[in-house]
Amino acid sequence: RYLIAAVPFCFAWLAICRLLTASAGQINSLYFADLVGAGVGAMGVPFLLHGVGAPATIVGACALGAFSGVLFAAPGKRAVGSVLVAALVGLAGFVQLRDPWPVQPPISKPLRKSAQKIDHTRWSLHARIDVLEAKRQAATFGSGVSTRLYKQPFEFRIVYMDGSNPSRLVRWDQDRWFLDKLLSATHYAVATPEPEGLVIGCGARLDTMVARHHGAKHVTAVEINPATVDLVRNEYADYIGNLFDDEDITLLAREGRHFLTLDDGRYDVIRLTGVDTSAAAAAAANALDHAYVYTVEAM
Repeated sequence: RYLIAAVPFCFAWLAICRLLTASAGQINSLYFADLVGAGVGAMGVPFLLHGVGAPATIVGACALGAFSGVLFAAPGKRAVGSVLVAALVGLAGFVQLRDPWPVQPPISKPLRKSAQKIDHTRWSLHARIDVLEAKRQAATFGSGVSTRLYKQPFEFRIVYMDGSNPSRLVRWDQDRWFLDKLLSATHYAVATPEPEGLVIGCGARLDTMVARHHGAKHVTAVEINPATVDLVRNEYADYIGNLFDDEDITLLAREGRHFLTLDDGRYDVIRLTGVDTSAAAAAAANALDHAYVYTVEAM
């Protein structure tokens, strides 16, 4: 897989080397153009990822590379190159609309092992979001519910970010007995009455739901991924009972630590649920796998 991905980079490297050696007298201008192009591409790719997704962005980048080849092609061969560029642009649009080749997560990711059907997929500049089909199942989140206190399964949808880091969309019109039994609700038992709550990494909704259920006067919910925020505000708003339309809940698409650095509010309860990630460890990049977000300084 990595060797296949390296092929276009090798050809791009050869093309750049050819340009630089053939026009050594204009090296300053060529290198300047190279840096400008790289900068424009680096700034544009995040917007494309958020707008059309990774597969269409990759095909679109191939079309742009083919177009540059047309500009340098001999006059008699430009027609063939133009047809290729047009075909790649059409393919990019087709990929964006129909998603004919779904990107499979690595085998180490929980999504790859799941037997549940994917109901909705969305790309953003942060990650790919996959929402699974609704299913009645056990409470396996929020540290779970003790088997001694367990009442009955309930319906929710698992939301994966890049195939892992799951959060849950819980259907609102059902018996919500579990909100009193989750370990993640224990801090409200010792908090002041009607506490001011802050949820960092609110995900699909559960921690915000727990806070309001236990009498939080106001909840500020902060989520880093704007695609997740859009899901709970639009596509799945009815499924979760339009929770974030509550005037006592403020939902923000922000990075948690950056938000706290700028915010001058005071909170009685600050909740962080799984805001670290195992992605670095899974990639053997253990030097990047430290969860500084849980330190006093981060707060």
